[in-house]
Amino acid sequence: MSSARKDALADVLDNVYTALDKSRGLLGIAPVPGLAAAVDLLLGILDQVKKMKANAETVEAVSREIQKLNDVIVEVIQRVDRRATRLRMKSEERQEMVEAFSASKEWRQRVAHLRNELEDLREKAVPCGQGPWHKRLLRSIRDEDTLNAIRADLARIVERYQLSGVLSIEALAEQSLVYVEKTYVEVKAMAMAHKAEAIKQQAEREQKIVDAIPHADTAGFKDASNTDKSYYLSGTRKVVFDRLEEWASSEKPVCFLVGAAGMGKSTIASEFCRRHEDKLGASFFFRRGDTGVGSTAMFFSSIAYQLAQLRPELRSYIAQAAQSHSRAGRSQRMQYAVADLLHEPLREATDAGLLSKSRAYIVVDALDECTESESQPDLVPECLHLLLSCVMAFPSFLRVLVTSRPQPDHIGAVLRRNSALRDASIQLSLYDVEERQAIDRDIGELIRTRLCAVEEGARWYRKDPSIVTRLTQQSDGVFVYARTAVDFIVRSAGIAQMKHRFQLLLTPGNTYGLGHLDLLYRTVLETAFPPADLDPVTRERIRLVLAWIALCQYRYGLTPRRVELISGIPCRELIPILAKLRSALVFDLGAEDVAGTRFRAMHVTFRDFLVDRARCGDVYHVDAPLMHARLAADCLKCVRDSPRRRLVFGSTNRVIYPVFNWVDHVVQASPTEELVGLLREIFTSVSAERAAIFFCQERFGGELRASTALLRWVDRHVGRNLAKVMGK
Repeated sequence: MSSARKDALADVLDNVYTALDKSRGLLGIAPVPGLAAAVDLLLGILDQVKKMKANAETVEAVSREIQKLNDVIVEVIQRVDRRATRLRMKSEERQEMVEAFSASKEWRQRVAHLRNELEDLREKAVPCGQGPWHKRLLRSIRDEDTLNAIRADLARIVERYQLSGVLSIEALAEQSLVYVEKTYVEVKAMAMAHKAEAIKQQAEREQKIVDAIPHADTAGFKDASNTDKSYYLSGTRKVVFDRLEEWASSEKPVCFLVGAAGMGKSTIASEFCRRHEDKLGASFFFRRGDTGVGSTAMFFSSIAYQLAQLRPELRSYIAQAAQSHSRAGRSQRMQYAVADLLHEPLREATDAGLLSKSRAYIVVDALDECTESESQPDLVPECLHLLLSCVMAFPSFLRVLVTSRPQPDHIGAVLRRNSALRDASIQLSLYDVEERQAIDRDIGELIRTRLCAVEEGARWYRKDPSIVTRLTQQSDGVFVYARTAVDFIVRSAGIAQMKHRFQLLLTPGNTYGLGHLDLLYRTVLETAFPPADLDPVTRERIRLVLAWIALCQYRYGLTPRRVELISGIPCRELIPILAKLRSALVFDLGAEDVAGTRFRAMHVTFRDFLVDRARCGDVYHVDAPLMHARLAADCLKCVRDSPRRRLVFGSTNRVIYPVFNWVDHVVQASPTEELVGLLREIFTSVSAERAAIFFCQERFGGELRASTALLRWVDRHVGRNLAKVMGK
């Protein structure tokens, strides 16, 4: 054999050996059962064949057959690997797939038969090439015959395992893979379904926990009770919103917006919420006299509740924190609420990297309307301090906008307490931010728009545009004055009355109160009920209606039908009184069921005006402690004398106003003879069943604050014995 021929044969043998060795490596990635043994047997046969180089052509022919069979094995291995890759299987899932081949009886039989055939060929090849070279030379003819037999057998094996259609080893492997893939997909789908169900159940559990967080449903800017604060006229207050946008894009996390009553702070806050709704975390609109949003009791829990609802990335953390927090009681002091419900979940979410690229706005409106500032002057500044401390701890995520009147000076108290907050905050005063010219322009547009919304007003404006200018000047920069004034005008019966009311508003002489706003409210009252026309009975009837407007503890107000039930004023008398006060009220006189339509003060300044004798005068003044006593007595008598079915809302079983709110009037009342006598009469003789109505689960079930305040009032003004009876 020539040297070149020897080299060529050596290359062939080396290539086949390399291919077999590579197959063994592939089996490490996809260890298909039975094929590793087949590759080892082929390597054993090749080792024996390499010893018979004298029979070069036959050795090369045998090597090609070994290569062909190896190609079949490689194809099976690669099919398995491709399928696993396509299905994105993990390493443990790949192992499960190849092990699934063992479950196929036909596969086990096929690879066992292949192994047996290759073992026979290896045994047949062992005698070849044995002994010293001169003896091998003498046996070369015999070895040639053996090699030809091995080649022929290998060819038959290759043909049988490669070319027999659906019975080929590749086809069988594909059949097994199809079954494995189908099973894998089904198992994967089941696993995903189980995972989805587990996620759903976890979300439901979390939502249930979040829903149980004590919160004020009426706190958010979208709540129906805040509709009167959402009347923003597009294009107005541009300077204010430009400054707010500058703050929003700055690095300072806090903005204080300060202005007097009626300057439109709440409208600005509501519009800011609307503009940034995609990043809004929570909004809390305080309202004086409202049991839910008139105090700090549910402030932090409401903020946490809204954050969990509006920011999904925080929900699970807040739910977990709320579950832990609730174990110590539903009504905890503010420092514990803010630490548990805000600080801790925000810290955990930050550590998890969930808040690095997001931002959440918290908008707090009308901080000055928190009624606790009167009885506990330090409580509101403490609440604000705790909120801002939380914001300062997470300045890249939280931004807070706070609106308030200059007095009480809650913002100043907090800034004096924390000097670092000055550098981290922006304070915008509506007195300074807007030039008077811009304010008058916006107020003029507001007046023109609302005046021209009615046909008579539009006609009048076209004839005399100066009415807008004159009313704008009269507004003196106070938006609520402008809105109340123009509504007072347009709610007239014809253009003659509109002009008359316009002249009334422009008449100089402010006998009672301070400024144009007080003059406006007094004008509304005197126009509706001229003092000279008020006999004692009518005056007391109107005073009672005004008391319901000023002191009602339900922010949505009450309906005439409910007031008739509680205080005995017939709807036929009450509705005309309310109609005359529409300029200062929210009351839909055109509703289909007027007696069932709620009424309330359009703005808190009207309620403030009514309870301030110096501003509104004796005729219309609502003496808050005395009238709280009157309303408390009316509520108590209503509950005492009414059948139970009249004290609940139909099938909902929710209690009506006198059952839920009598205690709110009592704790703010003067201890009049009528009220004290009623309390003694009712709670020393009432049955346990009837007492359960007065102390309804809906109000007193988890509310310690109301119970404590009531018992203290009774103990102080009536006597400890009755307080003990009521306590039991």
